[in-house]
Amino acid sequence: MTVFSRRWKPGHWRARASTSSTAGTYPLFPPQEILKVSQLYGRYAVAINRNSERYADEAADWSETALTQATARQPGLRAWYLLDGVGLRGRIRARTVKDMVETARRVGGTVLGAETLEDLAERLAGRGAPKANVLRTLAG
Repeated sequence: MTVFSRRWKPGHWRARASTSSTAGTYPLFPPQEILKVSQLYGRYAVAINRNSERYADEAADWSETALTQATARQPGLRAWYLLDGVGLRGRIRARTVKDMVETARRVGGTVLGAETLEDLAERLAGRGAPKANVLRTLAG
């Protein structure tokens, strides 16, 4: 399981960094990298908010506009995109989802890995997502 955290701030494309040395910082990238840094794989993920609740149909539209708008309405403007091995192998044009996740990591995005759902829920709980809600959301 891989998790990527996306935090939107109006007018800025940023990936949320959460390591202890960079907590609260938002790495910026040059405009020419926007296509490389774009994380357009919501249709392969389960998107949850900081309360560990699924809040949108991730595959509602091809451009993910609906998902992005729904994320912007979430508490703290934050979403966790949860992916399994199948999702990571998904392709969007010439890139795999795994390639996009690695790009997110490169620019400072939070990327967590876990072998089991229990481990994933524990790791997300360490970032403020209620563990019981993570497990309930993924079970349903």
